[in-house]
Amino acid sequence: MEFEFMTAGTALPPCMPLPPVLLRLPTSSTAKVMYARMLDEALAYGIEDENGILYIHFPIKELAAALSRSTMTIKRAMSELDDMGLVMRVRRDFSKPNRIYLLIPKADHTKTVKSRKKRIFDAGNASDEECIAGAFSV
Repeated sequence: MEFEFMTAGTALPPCMPLPPVLLRLPTSSTAKVMYARMLDEALAYGIEDENGILYIHFPIKELAAALSRSTMTIKRAMSELDDMGLVMRVRRDFSKPNRIYLLIPKADHTKTVKSRKKRIFDAGNASDEECIAGAFSV
C-alpha cells in the first residue's frame, strides 16, 4: 500500500459516514465503527419497507468479518447500539433474516441517551466546571 501527503487537491478515497454526534456518545469504539459500517451499507444497499423506511440485513458473522472482530464483540456492540436507540432490530419468521433499522441521532441525542442510560451524573448534580467543560448541554 502506498501513501501520500494530503494537499488541497487530493481526492479522498471512499469513506464511511459517521455522524459527529456519535463521537460524544458513551459507547465503545467498536459500536461506533459498526454503526458507520451499517450506515454505509444502508445508504448503498438499503431495502425499503412498506413505509418507505430503509433497513438492512447484516448477519453477525458478516459484520464480524467486515470489522475483523469476534462475533461476541459484535453482539455486545449491537446491544450497545440497541440500548441507546441507534438501531432497531426487528425479528421475523424463523426462515427470514432480521431487519436492522438504523436511526439517525439528532444533535441533542447525547442528552437523551445520558439521562436514559444513567451512564453519567445527573445534570442537577454536576458542578459548574463539568457543565462548562461540555459534559452536559446547558
